[in-house]
Amino acid sequence: MATGTGNLIALGVNAITTTTILSVQTAHHSALHYGNIGGSTVRIYSISGSPESVRSASAGSLMVNIAGREGTTLYLKETGFSDTGWRGVQTINANTTQNRPASPPTEYQFFDTTLGKPVWYSGTEWKDAIGNTV
Repeated sequence: MATGTGNLIALGVNAITTTTILSVQTAHHSALHYGNIGGSTVRIYSISGSPESVRSASAGSLMVNIAGREGTTLYLKETGFSDTGWRGVQTINANTTQNRPASPPTEYQFFDTTLGKPVWYSGTEWKDAIGNTV
């Protein structure tokens, strides 16, 4: 049963495990909370931009960047409860050399089907596993 108070909506509470799911919306972000009452809560947030040094959260929380591009759309909080420790979650895309992303984030991995191998973006150019510019 959903109940609401202002911007906080309780979507459900499991009486056996005391697990709760909440949906929260403010002018600055949205969040879906999942966790034990009184304990560490894992949240799913949405924000415009990177959460690093901006959003505190428990390890295991997720952040969806609504202004994201390849390699910067989904973030996973890997450590502690602070505003650092967010890591971009990347899917490995594949295409030809000609169709590589134009300006991906540094360390972005891409499988180049023309070359038949993975390549990484250094921030200025594409490199293969042994450091050759490709």
